[in-house]
Amino acid sequence: YCNSMGRELAQIYSEEENKKAMEACGDNSCWIGLIEIGGDESTPKSSQSWKWLNGREVVYTNWDSYQPSNWEGKDKRYGNIFKNGKWNDVDGSYNLIPLCSLSVY
Repeated sequence: YCNSMGRELAQIYSEEENKKAMEACGDNSCWIGLIEIGGDESTPKSSQSWKWLNGREVVYTNWDSYQPSNWEGKDKRYGNIFKNGKWNDVDGSYNLIPLCSLSVY
């Protein structure tokens, strides 16, 4: 979706950017450009490796309590931001609004 508009899913590198993302999503949960690299449904939180879709390292996080969790033993490798600004790991089946970054092309 974002690519079709010359954008990409948002990456968040600071608390200030996280606040802006939370405001942009309003009362919705939104997809952000965060993905788990490697691992599976049994990978513990402490061993999970996350990157931004553009390949940049994750230097700031705002995970909700006990996240990322692979809840119910499912491999959840995509990141979303809740309306409270906290992050969660989800699988690709969720119907969330994509939070697109500014133009990158």
